[in-house]
Amino acid sequence: MPMSRYPISGYRYGDHRLAMVPTSVLVFCGLLLAVSVDPAWSASGPVIQQCPTHGEIAPCVCTVKKNGGLDILCEFTDLQHISKTMAVLKGKPSLVIFYLKLRHNNLPKLQGFVFLGMDIRHLTIHNSTLAVVEESSLSSIGKALTQLDLSQNSLSSVPTPALKSLDRLLIFNLNHNKISAIHANAFEGMSTLEILTLYENRLTNIEANAFAGTEKKLKRLNIGGNELSRVPTGALQTMDNLKKLEIQENKITSISEGDFIGLQTLDMLILAHNYIKHIPAKVFRHLPLLNSLELDGNQISSIDEEAFFGLEAQQKTKMFTVLAKSLNIVM
Repeated sequence: MPMSRYPISGYRYGDHRLAMVPTSVLVFCGLLLAVSVDPAWSASGPVIQQCPTHGEIAPCVCTVKKNGGLDILCEFTDLQHISKTMAVLKGKPSLVIFYLKLRHNNLPKLQGFVFLGMDIRHLTIHNSTLAVVEESSLSSIGKALTQLDLSQNSLSSVPTPALKSLDRLLIFNLNHNKISAIHANAFEGMSTLEILTLYENRLTNIEANAFAGTEKKLKRLNIGGNELSRVPTGALQTMDNLKKLEIQENKITSISEGDFIGLQTLDMLILAHNYIKHIPAKVFRHLPLLNSLELDGNQISSIDEEAFFGLEAQQKTKMFTVLAKSLNIVM
């Protein structure tokens, strides 16, 4: 697989990288949540909180953010030390933890009720050998959590039972795991989700209705860097609010007219670095708002003259220019 042109770089999520999430989106979401639902804010501004002492939570460290919330980082440690820190934090129920970042640890299982009594807004468990997320592990923080990052772990499937209570989540990062399939209703209950990224897993199959329950809010979906041989139309056709779809770096050999049905609000489609050879007639007719198309790195040798049937004249010109560039044709 070629080096990604769409890496998890250049954009921040928590304190490390998230695939293709603009900083402006995160800042806006953070400010909105801080003003509207944040008990760490008062009428006169943020309520400054106090970190636990270093001795209480070592080897973890705590800093106070400008918004008054706490940023707690636990790196290069194990379950025993993390459990000790969680016990200390549970004993301080008034704390608002804006960022809890567990990175580069030995944490194969997320235990049930591990965060009970805690107020966490952004949770990161990154590169920590995580393979099991117990059903009750996240239930106690579901009413406050807005961002969840489980990237670069050992998850072999979407931990659906543990996600059902996350009814305020906006951003979910599952990049760089070992997920081979997404079953129907995998994200059930996540009705507020706006950004979902599964870049560089091992996906070969995405079942119909895999994203059921996210249709009203989901705007960006990244399933690039996987092993998909075709566009997962059955899973996508109800995503009528999706703005950006990334399916780059898969093993897709062909696309056809009905592949993108239902995606009437899609603005950007990324199909780069697949194995597509032909662009057939009317293949994009169900994408009336398509404004950006990336097809570079394919094996395109022919384009039907009605490939962009259904698009406005200006859109057609732009799309043909994109294809010409992909084929190194001077127009």
